[in-house]
Amino acid sequence: MKRKDYVFYRSPKEKAVRGLKIFAAVCIPLAVVVFVVLGIALGWFSRWFEKDKYLDGDYEALFAEKKYDLATEITAEILAADPFNKKALIYDGFANYYYGMQLPAFEDQLPYLDRAALSLRKVRILDEKHLTGKIDYFLGRIYYIKGTFFLDEAIVCFESALDLGYKDHRNEICYFLGMAYSRIGLFDKSLEWLKQVEGDSDVSRLLIAITYFHQKNYASTLENLERILQETQDEEVKLSCIFWKAKTFLEQNNYEQAISLYNEILAKVDSADVHYQLGLVYKKMNNIIQARSEWRKAIKLQPTHMGALMELNQ
Repeated sequence: MKRKDYVFYRSPKEKAVRGLKIFAAVCIPLAVVVFVVLGIALGWFSRWFEKDKYLDGDYEALFAEKKYDLATEITAEILAADPFNKKALIYDGFANYYYGMQLPAFEDQLPYLDRAALSLRKVRILDEKHLTGKIDYFLGRIYYIKGTFFLDEAIVCFESALDLGYKDHRNEICYFLGMAYSRIGLFDKSLEWLKQVEGDSDVSRLLIAITYFHQKNYASTLENLERILQETQDEEVKLSCIFWKAKTFLEQNNYEQAISLYNEILAKVDSADVHYQLGLVYKKMNNIIQARSEWRKAIKLQPTHMGALMELNQ
């Protein structure tokens, strides 16, 4: 029997192919692992050297380059060793605010906003007077962004910033104070601040009209909405004005006008809120079948629409 007839016999060519396969199976994954590890190591060392470059407190360069994430890492390291380093606290607050606001989801923003607020509040305790107005402004922004449960804190901080003579963002502060007071139901105070917003923008005028609506001053509401409609070129603002005109007519029991305006909006955009409001009009007219039809349309567009869900469950 010839040697090549044995089961385990392989020709030199077969042995070479088999050797290459073994080499590929072992060495290629190993090479990939090595490259990945080297990449991670190089990235870490690059980051380490970059951080070391700024560890002397050159925060201005970091902010100029908008490297807020790197700034938060550096300030965290400095504050771990020196918790009351005022310069690090100031830049930690601002860096965390700016970095958090770059993130798309509120859930991702929140930890950075909380850390920013904590650092900036520490600076206030350390009595950094020349910055207190600016710090109060940023604290106001943070609490306003955090939502309904923090609006009172936002108001206190914004008003404190103005009392301390902070002027850089006065227009913005007046706008946020107007919005914050409106959201907690203090419409007289809301109107007081909104009227101080300079520039007479479409948005600020619309907010003033909405505030008049909440005060049940319907004549002033319609007067302001009509003025905006005549002057604005912004289609979204126009639709908002028509929406609030319709709500005003509904409050005045002028049902036909309200229906006409809501249908005017629906001819341009299908809106759950508009269908919900139309349902309220038909409900007041005792047309329950048509009202429920509108609420179902609202839920089809927005399944979580609480107003429509509550009306249908009654």
